[in-house]
Amino acid sequence: MTVHDVATWDGATWAPIGDGLPGHVRALALDDAGTLWAVGTVDPYEDSDYVARLDGTAWTLVADGEKRIFGIAAIAEGIVVHGGFDSIAGVETHGLAVWNGVEWSARGLDPNSFITAVTRTVEGFCAGGRLAVMSNGIVLRDGAACREGTAWTELGAPIRGFPRVMARAPDGRWWAGGGLEFMSSELPETITARGIAYLADDGTWAPLDGGVHDGDSFFPSPTVNAILFEDDGVMVAGRFVAVGPDRVRASGLARWSPAGGWVPVAGFGSSLVTEVTAVLVDGARLHIGGSFAGVGETLALHVATIEADDTVTPWTGGRVALGPYAYVVDIVETPDGVVVAGDVSAGGEVNASGALFRDGWQPLPGQPRFRDTAATEVLADGSLVLSGEFVRRWDGAAWTPIVDDRTLGSPLLVDADGGLYFAVPFVGGQHVMRWRDGATTSLGVVEGNVVELTTFKGALVALVQGFHDQVPSRIMIRRETTWEQIDGAPSGALVRVAGSPELGLVVSSHFGITAWDGTAWSVVFSGPTSSIAACEGGLFATRSRYLDGRLTRLLMFYDGVWQSLGEEEPGGFTALAPTADGLYVGVYGSTEPGLRLWTSRAP
Repeated sequence: MTVHDVATWDGATWAPIGDGLPGHVRALALDDAGTLWAVGTVDPYEDSDYVARLDGTAWTLVADGEKRIFGIAAIAEGIVVHGGFDSIAGVETHGLAVWNGVEWSARGLDPNSFITAVTRTVEGFCAGGRLAVMSNGIVLRDGAACREGTAWTELGAPIRGFPRVMARAPDGRWWAGGGLEFMSSELPETITARGIAYLADDGTWAPLDGGVHDGDSFFPSPTVNAILFEDDGVMVAGRFVAVGPDRVRASGLARWSPAGGWVPVAGFGSSLVTEVTAVLVDGARLHIGGSFAGVGETLALHVATIEADDTVTPWTGGRVALGPYAYVVDIVETPDGVVVAGDVSAGGEVNASGALFRDGWQPLPGQPRFRDTAATEVLADGSLVLSGEFVRRWDGAAWTPIVDDRTLGSPLLVDADGGLYFAVPFVGGQHVMRWRDGATTSLGVVEGNVVELTTFKGALVALVQGFHDQVPSRIMIRRETTWEQIDGAPSGALVRVAGSPELGLVVSSHFGITAWDGTAWSVVFSGPTSSIAACEGGLFATRSRYLDGRLTRLLMFYDGVWQSLGEEEPGGFTALAPTADGLYVGVYGSTEPGLRLWTSRAP
């Protein structure tokens, strides 16, 4: 079943809504007649935003080819869209436009108004952002205002920063969340709280108990995307890693009450959560959506339900997942499970340069902290080797160095005889080393930077990147005691090298995939490719390309004929590893988990 950017969940499966929508859907709204509306963009770099409504089983565009439409809400007059536009469907309207079922119209905002939040009220609606209504005495400022009938009135004093959400509590007090900033009264130039505020009795916006915080102390940008009121306080959702003046660890979702202060929700202290963008209360249950791959100890990809007892129910199947923005640089199958290396976060407290997966995520033994972890391998005895600033081996009790020299993220290779290969920096190049049973042997110096190692017909092969124009990227093979460049091999823009039983020595580059049978080179695929992985029967490969104005990735397999293993998806690839469970794939993208498992078996 194909779903195009908008879907419904029945508790077990996803199903399409109508005939689907183009591109990225930014927001949904249900009007008073029960009609579903959407705003989105086909390409964020072009004037291609749209407003659509669901008519039966088909989506109808009410506005198309617009610019910077950010959100939509239902009001008594119809629906209202907001953003940074100056017109919509040819009608001049600044930052906010209303559709009454027949036509678009403005609501009196002056030029340069930029609306980032709209909420409905009994009397009309309120808007937040940068706005001006000179006819009502409101000069251009960052803040909020409400419209009742035909007039606008200011809602409190100006705000530093743009609200993304505005909500009115049961007691009548207004709250705002977003990229807000508040200054200390003692030190006017020191920002002490961010993200969440309420309208105080004196008409000023006051930060809530220290606000929310992210992990960047130089350019902090935490945000609050949603506010829910509870009997004894408020729940906030957004992009943050800590809350309150004491920096209580809470990633993306937290509660505040006057009696208890700040607390995380349902294990959201885990750094696996990057951002919660939407929340919905359903009786005693809480539904959430955003950029995350797990909630506490539970794997859940981007959408989940939190029950009243804080247990988590994912809306997706049991796909292997790492935190969004995780960067997997290598994957290897070990007797204990699959190990990934890189910058990863996975379930619970796993937040390191490596993690182990078997029926769930767990830290690597001894919790190594290797800088710039670049590769992982498993030796014949089952022991694990990681390459980072140094090459180290887990001997069952501790991590011990293979050599004392700094290897600075060398690639690793284990051959059929159990030898471990890696590279050590040397003046003008790198020593290629072989380690076995505690003894290390130098295999000579290669000029340049060794980034990949493999074997071909018993010979060691290295993909080498040059340090300057006079030393280009190239493929080197070790014959007896010396290194030689393979004649006719591709040079420049090389990405990966692998030994394939069927194809021979395979090289991927920005121009395609070529294979060497020991005598001649042949083109296997034309077009930019990234990762490759050989297996019995063929070759897995990944490619990235621009499709409809966005960078996309595609997984492919070659067994004499190329076939696609999935549809185009935004983002790129970082690593591949065929295992007994299937093909593990490292991916990256703005909201993607860092690891996927592809299998030909039905789920």
